[in-house]
Amino acid sequence: MMKISHNKGEEEMKKITVILHVLLILLLCSCTSSILNTNQNLSKFEEENFGKRFTPAELQADLNFLVKTSLSVHPSFYSAVDSLTFQKELLKIRSNLKEPATRIEFYKRIAPLLAMLNNGHTGIIAPAEEWNSYLNNGGRYLPFRISYENSNGVVVKKNLDSNSTIKEGAKIIRINNLSADSLFNVIKKNYGGERDVWRNMMAENSFNQSLWLYGVKPPYRLIYSSANSKNEFNFETEGKISDQTKNQNQANRTRYKRYTFNMLPDKIGYINYTSMGNDPENPFEEFLAKSFTELKSKSAKGLIVDLRKNGGGNSMYGDLLLDYVTDKPYKDAAKKVWKMSPEYKSYWRGRITWWLRWLSYPPAVWLARIFFDEAKIFTADDGESIVYDFPETTPGNNPLRFNGKVCFLIGTDTYSSAVMLSNAAGDYKLAELIGEETGGIPNEFGDLYQFSLPVTCIQVYLPTAQFVRANGDATDRRGVLPDIEVKQKPEDTKLGIDTGLETARLWILK
Repeated sequence: MMKISHNKGEEEMKKITVILHVLLILLLCSCTSSILNTNQNLSKFEEENFGKRFTPAELQADLNFLVKTSLSVHPSFYSAVDSLTFQKELLKIRSNLKEPATRIEFYKRIAPLLAMLNNGHTGIIAPAEEWNSYLNNGGRYLPFRISYENSNGVVVKKNLDSNSTIKEGAKIIRINNLSADSLFNVIKKNYGGERDVWRNMMAENSFNQSLWLYGVKPPYRLIYSSANSKNEFNFETEGKISDQTKNQNQANRTRYKRYTFNMLPDKIGYINYTSMGNDPENPFEEFLAKSFTELKSKSAKGLIVDLRKNGGGNSMYGDLLLDYVTDKPYKDAAKKVWKMSPEYKSYWRGRITWWLRWLSYPPAVWLARIFFDEAKIFTADDGESIVYDFPETTPGNNPLRFNGKVCFLIGTDTYSSAVMLSNAAGDYKLAELIGEETGGIPNEFGDLYQFSLPVTCIQVYLPTAQFVRANGDATDRRGVLPDIEVKQKPEDTKLGIDTGLETARLWILK
């Protein structure tokens, strides 16, 4: 038998631990408060099964799988709902699964269950395959985008039908003899969220699809009142044919941009940052270098970063941005409490390149744990929580760093990792925050695990970790608060003026 010297053995172990350390750091840094696309756990629902009615036994099996997995994965399942209340609702759903049902019918029964947890990173995704098939085959939908105002109910936000006489701001009172407000509140119960404005936004965005899911289909007979009158009017429409064909879907994805930059008048730079991810055709690091080169070459007076429509992504990209606007040390979050479940550990092992996967099993991972705590991701007991205290990030030297006035626009649609970015900027005074309180809160759940129910293929997403806001105050249940609070003014809307953007521009120029 060949013998290995003690020193050679130490060198080999160091190599192993270094490789594993790098892998685990990458895993840790890649963890965000956005949805992880766990493809190995997702199943596609095939078209030949559209309309299939599943037996009560099959539905019960999916419900059992949902509850079991949720309790296993979620880091603090009952933090926002009383356990007895939840179990009572669960028992009610179980007792009503006595007849065969389609997966659309099943979704409508179980979606409100997870929404009870009042967390925007916990939920059930409405079946999309049937809806997309309906649209692609000429199906029609209500030709309005709506918003919900607590004082006014369901209001037309945008008219998508050029032939319609209904103007923006009109209140929709009834749709096919059903109360529009009641329909909205039924839809809203399918979505969780720490703040009511976030749940409203989710229901607004899904309103047309949800009408179809609940059987409210064309022709649409509406009763409405105009924005400036209480008089009620009748209106009927066959609905709008979708332009969301496969080719147009691809074109839309091509047109969609996660981030754009342009110079506004008065030498003010503007980054519209809608998603914290990377565009392979315009890599984020290259985008930043080009944008800040232009800011420098044009002697910009200030920079506006618009996060009002940013629902999150990978927080790593927020750090890349901050490196260009500050040299101050900061934290995105103070702490992360990470629950290790068998499902989540299996997911992470699947993320490691196959030829290095052995490093995530004993004895390599146990030996590596002697040198660094990150190895706990694979050595922790099922159900154990790992507490990770984030160190401060200290930006390095950056010759393109902008030293002028910087502000971030935030709002009710700012969520997830975009909240972490806003929170870091606010708690550490890295930029002025202008707008409205964010829809998400910094003390949030995140690092999502997504999977499909085994029978119906309905997709579910759950958090695996809990984050503590940058300043370490775990008791704060508010969103990120602006330094300058601004709401869109109706009179500005009529004139096509963005109130928040105009306020930011004036702040830079003063």
